[in-house]
Amino acid sequence: MADVTPRAPHRFYPTKGFGRVPATVCRPWKFADRPDDEFGHTSSLAKSIEANGQVQPALVRLCVDPAAPGIRYEVIAGVARWRSAMNAAGDLDVQIRELTDVQAYRAMVAENEDRQNLSDYARARRFSGALDSGLFASKTELAEASRLSASNMSYLLGFASLPAEVLKAVSDIKSMSVRLGYVLSLAVRDGFKNEVIRDMALIENGEIARDAIPDIWREARQFSVESPAKFPHTDVVRQPRDIQIFTGKTGQLLCRMRTASSGEITLKLSLSVSSLLTPEKVAKIIALLDSEE
Repeated sequence: MADVTPRAPHRFYPTKGFGRVPATVCRPWKFADRPDDEFGHTSSLAKSIEANGQVQPALVRLCVDPAAPGIRYEVIAGVARWRSAMNAAGDLDVQIRELTDVQAYRAMVAENEDRQNLSDYARARRFSGALDSGLFASKTELAEASRLSASNMSYLLGFASLPAEVLKAVSDIKSMSVRLGYVLSLAVRDGFKNEVIRDMALIENGEIARDAIPDIWREARQFSVESPAKFPHTDVVRQPRDIQIFTGKTGQLLCRMRTASSGEITLKLSLSVSSLLTPEKVAKIIALLDSEE
């Protein structure tokens, strides 16, 4: 007697245009630009899709990988939508296009560049990965494909070059601006990595201004330490020629004081200190000095 057991219908997987496929047969492509720790909105997106449907399909291309025969598509743009579908064990609305790596990169940039919830560091890592992998032959070519100026691309690539030791000292890399990240990368390149790590908390809370980096550490290195004397809130280091160097608790330079033979005193404030001064604060300092006479 013939076997009449009903069989599940064979699933049809589209190869072009628009379609709906299981999320489990998709995976992000290698240049997906959002780090794993920047998908905090996935759960809310999943609820929105469940209530209102998927408004915009994910952009995918066909994928043939002998090491992963169950994967049929690579998600070029819409990884958050794919993750939401995976969490719901559901299907994903897709637009399937035939794309080279460069075309896929341009398409991803076109869809994703205007997003407000992607950190500068995530963008920096995306560009660095595209350049390091040989996807683009030069920084100039990468900048053009990403619709950025050469200078902005330099800032981003510099940010992405921060070593792991520095990143470990940062409390929240997602909140760091590309300009600050770039300045820190220059400081590391110039030999101030230890100072960057040591003073990271002061940098993040604004006590060390971005414009003071790395001059604040370079100036401190210009003087050798002689006979340090402890004060309640600062250290004072006596120098030759009646020069005194005042540093904060963590060693950052605050000011230099020179006493002339005539008794005249000259104070040179560090950039980080001078950037914090206001007319009101200066008036209080003058009043305090007057009261000591």
